[in-house]
Amino acid sequence: AHWVGMGGHHQKVREVVLLRFGLDTQSSQPRTLEETANILGLSRERARQIESLGLVRFQRELFGVFAGLR
Repeated sequence: AHWVGMGGHHQKVREVVLLRFGLDTQSSQPRTLEETANILGLSRERARQIESLGLVRFQRELFGVFAGLR
């Protein structure tokens, strides 16, 4: 299963990453950590933690895909 498609906690990870990197459909502009936290009702630190978790998960999935191509 892909981390982007899961609900609950994974949905929050998805929202944070989309907002931070401007991948949301509303603005298409990267948001600051502070803006992301405010939009989602999180503390800045919690948004940072969730972003970090999401990037680690994405990296693991991406490397797994590339490992399968060898």
